[in-house]
Amino acid sequence: MGLPRTFSPAHRFTQPHDRPRASRSPLFSERMKAVSQGDLQSFEQTMLGAKVHVFGDVAIAFRVCRNLENGVKEVRSVEAYLLIKQEGAWRIVSQAWDTESESKTIPQYLLAK
Repeated sequence: MGLPRTFSPAHRFTQPHDRPRASRSPLFSERMKAVSQGDLQSFEQTMLGAKVHVFGDVAIAFRVCRNLENGVKEVRSVEAYLLIKQEGAWRIVSQAWDTESESKTIPQYLLAK
């Protein structure tokens, strides 16, 4: 497989001492534009559980959420965050999420608070 193929094309290397850089994913911006022009009128999110692992100025956080769209469609998702501590504050470097389905259920250890 080779090392270069293990990284997403949008990856970047970040260390806590790096200066923060603003960046916006064109894919995310396009998705949000489509959502705003679609049928989504309301969105509520409730956290059901979270796990955070910290080593020095680097952390990985997982959280489980119940999402309610338009007051009727309920789904659960897992969100994962890569964080670094800069100037005494935690900053999100990367975020990814996936939605629960019949074939992909959220593990119990992530639901415990």
